[in-house]
Amino acid sequence: IRSVKERLADALLRSPRLTPAMELQAATLRLEAGACPTELAISGATHALAACEGVLAERFADEAAKGDDSWRPHVLRGRAFFMQQRPAEAERSFARAGVPADIPDAAARVTWARAMNLAFGLGEIEKAKEVLATAAQSLAEPHSTALHADRALINALVGDFDSVLRVGGPLLETEGIPPVIRLKVHVSYTLAQAMLGRLKGFEENIDEALDLAESYRADLPMSPVQVGLNQAFGLTALGQIDRALEAVAAGHARARKEGNLAALWGGEHGEVLVQAGLVPRALALFEKNHGEMGQFDPFRTDPMFLGVEAAARAMVGESNEARRLLESARAQALGPDPRYETRFGRAEGWLASCEGDTEQAIQILRDTGAKAVGATHVLWGFEVLHDVVRLGFADRVADLLGEVAAQTEGAAYLSAMTAHATGLTAGEASEVEAAAEWLRRCGARLLAAEAMAQAATLRHESGDQVGAHRAATLSAIWQDAGGNPSTPALALRPLALSEREYEIAGLVARRQLTSPQVARELFVSSRTVDNHLRTIYRKLGLKNRDALAAFWTRAQPGSPGEHVAD
Repeated sequence: IRSVKERLADALLRSPRLTPAMELQAATLRLEAGACPTELAISGATHALAACEGVLAERFADEAAKGDDSWRPHVLRGRAFFMQQRPAEAERSFARAGVPADIPDAAARVTWARAMNLAFGLGEIEKAKEVLATAAQSLAEPHSTALHADRALINALVGDFDSVLRVGGPLLETEGIPPVIRLKVHVSYTLAQAMLGRLKGFEENIDEALDLAESYRADLPMSPVQVGLNQAFGLTALGQIDRALEAVAAGHARARKEGNLAALWGGEHGEVLVQAGLVPRALALFEKNHGEMGQFDPFRTDPMFLGVEAAARAMVGESNEARRLLESARAQALGPDPRYETRFGRAEGWLASCEGDTEQAIQILRDTGAKAVGATHVLWGFEVLHDVVRLGFADRVADLLGEVAAQTEGAAYLSAMTAHATGLTAGEASEVEAAAEWLRRCGARLLAAEAMAQAATLRHESGDQVGAHRAATLSAIWQDAGGNPSTPALALRPLALSEREYEIAGLVARRQLTSPQVARELFVSSRTVDNHLRTIYRKLGLKNRDALAAFWTRAQPGSPGEHVAD
């Protein structure tokens, strides 16, 4: 059997179209046969790391160390330990490897690998930055620039986005930067653009980054994931949530097929579903995602996504499960981190709302959102501040939202939330309705339904009953489009159509059924259907079936990928 495996490996290696996957297969066969040449073991470890196979990479590194006592096996072993979430062992391997200053390319790679482990394995962010800065001073170009880009990436991953834009902008404009370094800059720069809502040139940047990430996956195995998530963040801020959902769903499907980072992609898939207002679908996905958590988690996102789920469950009144998830998330958190604190604070705010302490909820949400914005996590902080508007207290955050939105560029989603707060503070139903329509075009179904419900209340209080009925019906249609989640704002919506009237209106408007056809489907008489239709027309200020169909059609959520401009 060993002889057969050796011959199979040799045949693969002689292929004129040798691919990384084939070389990894050949190295694995040689390893299983009992002896893998040193250079093939080095290649096998490198390819295994690119495929996020930490245990296999460790085996190859151990095999390589038998014939090579240089820095290479130690670095590969350190990266394998990091991938397996064994940061202390990884740091010992990196320390043993040292930094081969006479090979600047290798020195830069070793420094970056160690810095990632320090920052996201051991939680020593400042030490990681110091290691990168020290090495950058001793290495010539382009390696010094590469390490500055690496430092910017760590700044981005911990939320120092202003500094990323300051450093990254000039680097992207510099001629002659090697593609791998340009990719590193793009990873941090596009994340900063998305989080700050400064989106000028974002789509061009993200397209280039996606192409580079696929081309240089062997050099930067995490880059396709990082850039893919940045794409989802940026599209959301642009007000193209359905496009973000398409992108993250595709990334999640690919991750599950490849068996790499499925929990990370699943968590972000769930978060975008929440942003799209598809809360029941998000909660079902989060439930499935629990089984994949605890595996390779290079950016420590498991606690973050548990916090996202806790907030989502609290929004729809599932307080016991939300509290359990929040406690689990806090127990897993590595330390203070804006990514965690924003999600945890949001969950705490909604839990206070569930428990009937509205004032406490508003205070927690406002403080959490303001702190996140102050830490340059504008996109996430903005959503938390907007939660106060959703609870009906827009005047408490409208000014702050306006100030922050004025510093963004092209962030339609944030602008729509600001318009909602401004209109509700002024008590102008037409402005709130316009903001609701804007949120709908952004793909934020639940936020649109809640805003339109608040507009219905304003019209009801002003005596405009037809306007109230129309707004309430639009809100109900959008709520249905999101899977019919129940939130405080929707629970306060004035009653428009009865359950039976709503059902008949949908059959007539969406399916174009005649009264006899509706009657047969609902087991009632045609006269009963016609009586209900007359009531529906009166409540909504409509004249006939055609007008009802037009009203219902206009109410349908935007199609995936619909572009929304300011």
